[in-house]
Amino acid sequence: MTKMDAPEAGQEYLLVGGSKDKCIANGNSWSESKVKKRYLVLVSDLVARRVYVEASSEKEALEAANYGEWEIPADVESEEVVDRQAVEVLDVEE
Repeated sequence: MTKMDAPEAGQEYLLVGGSKDKCIANGNSWSESKVKKRYLVLVSDLVARRVYVEASSEKEALEAANYGEWEIPADVESEEVVDRQAVEVLDVEE
């Protein structure tokens, strides 16, 4: 038995639109016709990279690296994102 597509309470749908819009008038389903908002998502990346730090001890080097007090060596061509975390979501339409 197939469940019929139906509108959901609290959702906005595009009923009519242009010829290329996904809307009910163009024969799209309720699910396809949901109005999408634009959001700005602030993302924090944890990046794996090699850095050189001038320090008098390993502890001091780690502390300096945590605060970004280092330079990226010339032989590092790319960085590998090893963890990505969404920090905050902002509604840009308001």
